[in-house]
Amino acid sequence: MLKQYLQELKKIVLLEKAEEQLLWQAYAAGCIESRTKLATAYQPLVFKTALAFGLAENLTLELVQEGNLALIECIERYDYTKEVAFSLFALHRIRGQMIDYLKKNSREVESWSELSQESLVEPGKSAQTLLEEEYIAQKLQEALAKLPIKEQEVLAGIYFQEQEVAALAAQINVTPAYIYKLRKQGINRIRGMLARVWQNFK
Repeated sequence: MLKQYLQELKKIVLLEKAEEQLLWQAYAAGCIESRTKLATAYQPLVFKTALAFGLAENLTLELVQEGNLALIECIERYDYTKEVAFSLFALHRIRGQMIDYLKKNSREVESWSELSQESLVEPGKSAQTLLEEEYIAQKLQEALAKLPIKEQEVLAGIYFQEQEVAALAAQINVTPAYIYKLRKQGINRIRGMLARVWQNFK
């Protein structure tokens, strides 16, 4: 079932920046259909976040369901007029809801020591590892939100939405060379902001 879900996700076409902006404006005006389109467009972000936990197939699908609930809540709470990319706004909340689900079902998670041959992911992680990853993810989220909006869009597009550089450049109206420059600037800023966090894990 996980493979089938992944195949369906591959059919989703990423929104152009202008198109997404129009959807946010329409949703703010009360258009429920716009919320549905936004939720569909960000399904790959939910799936990628769930897959990163490295759990068995059925638990990954459970996390996807939890992530979808968080996604809808994020869409309802997001203020498109503020200069924060939606993927950055939503990522921590989606992952946080998945973490909460795992904490509530810790016995079930720990019971998966081995996976079936049909599984697409690696063996389950310990509770300590999940907590450490959650802490790092939270600090990363805070750092990303402090970046200039263009750098946010570039890092979100490349690392969260897995967009091609050329497509991303066209979407935000810059050259591919400038995309690489923005990516480098954003990464350097984040490294500086997270320097103390990395020291805690040495």
